Amino acid sequence: MKIDTIAKQLFPHSLVLGLADYWEEVVDYAELNTPETLAMFLAQTGVESRYYQTFEENLSYSVTNILSVFPRLFRLPSEGEKHLQYFTDGKANALFYDRNPRALANFAYAGKMGNGPESSGAGWRFHGRGAIQLTLHDNYYNANRDLFPLLGRDIYNHPNAVAEPRIGLLVAGWYWKKNNLNETARLGHVKLTTRRINRACLHLLERNNLYNKALKLL
Repeated sequence: MKIDTIAKQLFPHSLVLGLADYWEEVVDYAELNTPETLAMFLAQTGVESRYYQTFEENLSYSVTNILSVFPRLFRLPSEGEKHLQYFTDGKANALFYDRNPRALANFAYAGKMGNGPESSGAGWRFHGRGAIQLTLHDNYYNANRDLFPLLGRDIYNHPNAVAEPRIGLLVAGWYWKKNNLNETARLGHVKLTTRRINRACLHLLERNNLYNKALKLL
């Protein structure tokens, strides 16, 4: 069964309907040459892209979601702290970031992997895009360096390009190859592979279910 057909079965009515011309390119680039590696790639990117519904991170979080996803960075204020955006414990007031994706990205991703401080705007500039939600300055810089000969596009200075179908898929392949994800994928280790993509191992059950479903189709 062709990968395009498998992707459509896994993710019907999604972005995969426009990716038919690009699957073989990413399979070759990322060396997804076993059923296990291909199934793992589809499962991991499927969850990261919300089942291939989007190639851009949705950061329009409610206060509840902010506290759930970034518990180490945000908290709610006490009665006397409601006017404060930042607290003395280093955390920020989640109320200030409610449904404010740009502000949330700039604070949450500040100072990580080459990103500047919150005021630099790097968090928003390099927020998650593509099939694997590429995030942070250094990832964009390195992906651009390695992929420019293939893409002919400057994704470092034009990061929105990573949300485009072919580029978003190939960037996922780049991240996969760069982080040697085939090493754990070949062994069917969903949790270990997930940890290299999402340290908190969010949605692990979904990733595992998608992996098993893809493997059966392959």
